[in-house]
Amino acid sequence: VNIPYTQQGTIHLIANYAHTTLISTHILFLNIFTYIADTKPYAEKMLITEENQVTPYHFHRMKMEDIINRGGADLVVKLYNADENEDFADTPVQVSMDGRNYFVPAGTEVRVKPGQSITLLPGCYHSFWAEGG
Repeated sequence: VNIPYTQQGTIHLIANYAHTTLISTHILFLNIFTYIADTKPYAEKMLITEENQVTPYHFHRMKMEDIINRGGADLVVKLYNADENEDFADTPVQVSMDGRNYFVPAGTEVRVKPGQSITLLPGCYHSFWAEGG
């Protein structure tokens, strides 16, 4: 769907629904990708997961991603930067949680409690799972 956006170009909204089997469990993905021309690529995901179900490591080359914990269990996000060969880098990872920006060592597990959010920059490998709910 393309929606005209005044003074900035076009907003492209792509929403998709998938019920996928990962490691013998189910995860519900609702991906909403928004790109506003002349600004930044952006994605927000709504996920419903079973406790301790792990989402495989991945990163996005071009877009930022907000992960918002809307409730239930804590969400644990493990982070690495991608290097120039798209391998895990052993460099500090920039984290933004609820407007607070800081760096953590590669491989850090960041806990996102219900009501909190984390913003991931392009090139940030991440894997996540729910704990305690």
